[in-house]
Amino acid sequence: MDIGSLSGAPALSALLTMSATALGGVPAVFWQLDLRKNELTFLGGGSRGALDEQTTLILKNPAHARAAVLAEDQNRFFECLDRIRGVHPAATIVRVRDGDGLVRWIALAAMPDPGTAMRCVGLLAECSGLVDLVVGATADADLDDKIALFDNPVLLVSVKTRHTVLANPAARALFGERLDGPAALAFDDLLLSSAGGTAAEIVEALVFHGQWSGALTVHDDRGAPHLCAARVRALSHRGQNLLWVCLMPEAARGDDRSGEGMPPEDEASPGAIEAFAAADSIPALLRAFVEHQPAALQAEAVMRSRIFIAENRVVVTGVAPSLVMPAAETFPYEGSIAENIVRFGLDHLIVEDTSRSIKPIDWVLFIPKGIRSYFAVPFFDGGMLKNVFIVCSTEVGRFTERNVRAYGPLLPAVEAAFNRLEETRAT
Repeated sequence: MDIGSLSGAPALSALLTMSATALGGVPAVFWQLDLRKNELTFLGGGSRGALDEQTTLILKNPAHARAAVLAEDQNRFFECLDRIRGVHPAATIVRVRDGDGLVRWIALAAMPDPGTAMRCVGLLAECSGLVDLVVGATADADLDDKIALFDNPVLLVSVKTRHTVLANPAARALFGERLDGPAALAFDDLLLSSAGGTAAEIVEALVFHGQWSGALTVHDDRGAPHLCAARVRALSHRGQNLLWVCLMPEAARGDDRSGEGMPPEDEASPGAIEAFAAADSIPALLRAFVEHQPAALQAEAVMRSRIFIAENRVVVTGVAPSLVMPAAETFPYEGSIAENIVRFGLDHLIVEDTSRSIKPIDWVLFIPKGIRSYFAVPFFDGGMLKNVFIVCSTEVGRFTERNVRAYGPLLPAVEAAFNRLEETRAT
């Protein structure tokens, strides 16, 4: 993929061009990870050399990684992946057996994408001295004088009082009056919404490592939530111990969010409503949906995932005229579509290409079944995720934010049928 075609392209392109120049002919692959979509894309700018497809696949497929990464290095490798998925800077070196059976030392390094919220950029290289090219520190000098140059919110927080001593215009636009007065926003208030660790863990990282990165949900002066990629660094400036807090709101991405949501454009047909109401089992309901789906899209398969978060499991049932689908098959909740929906508060999820996914469920279920793209819609009960309805295609890129709206009129009837069938089974 051309680097320049990505969101956040100027900063990302500069970073990768610099790294590629420094690396020269060293085998290295650059990649970008979208945490909301759990989608990993390999980028241009490096020289793959000896890094074959079997080696690079360790970033996507956990089962393959367990087979390819030497057993002694697997804990270190998967701990590094967990940090990357938590939007933390991370790096490690492991031994990997490639497609020819040769064992190679592979360096994996990543950092939050400097230009886009909730994305990471990194490299996979056959080298042990490349980590600092991607995960590096920036100068501390005169940071407060440069705050106004940032388009995203930046705060300087006093370590002693935990309150903001300086905020750039973007931060004041976001927080408004919450930054001023006796009840001003405190640093501890931000830590309460961390998705990357507890407040104690964050403070520990600042004390011993001088920095922390992760996901935060902050509330603006109107109380509206904003999911942000956050970077916090400890520094000493003009005799004060301060924290540099840099926030990258997800809304700043400017990618596909404008079309988010699936408002109905038309009413569901009476025939579809009647067929859903007559279904006496989940497979029968799914077959009825396949028969009454929008003619312009005609997905090849549909699935229902029943969610049991407390038990760390999901139970998936699917139907398809020409594909073999799961029948009440159980998978871990961790690594599932449901986990992604809950983590990011999504009202739907579109996967354009399952081969670019890092979700374990895509590699153990969707890809083996021939599913190349899908969209998923959550159904809740009392605030808890209960069902995820998944519409699937054997073609890459079948679903977009615009065309999935055609399914909107059918979804309330599908949700009602799921609830009715569960109540019937319980009685």
